Amino acid sequence: MDARNIRNIALMRRVTNMIEFKQIIGRGTRLYEGKDYFTIYDYVRAHELFQDPEWDGEPIAPEPQPEPPGPRPEPEPPVPSHLSRRNRQSRGRSW
Repeated sequence: MDARNIRNIALMRRVTNMIEFKQIIGRGTRLYEGKDYFTIYDYVRAHELFQDPEWDGEPIAPEPQPEPPGPRPEPEPPVPSHLSRRNRQSRGRSW
């Protein structure tokens, strides 16, 4: 199966095999119209095990994206203090 529309890759478990690591990352490199980037979330620091300058190449900085035309969305109202996570935790409750 060719999953071209993957935009996010989350590494949540240790990957100890170079081939598996490259296959996982390779899923994000599949192209389709309108896809010009993908993001890797490496929660287990797997990239440290598989640094391969020949395969990786030099990092490329992302191009700045223009702001979309039209009005900006309204910011969300602040959460009342009696509903805030900090206040619930300080009372010893777990929600």
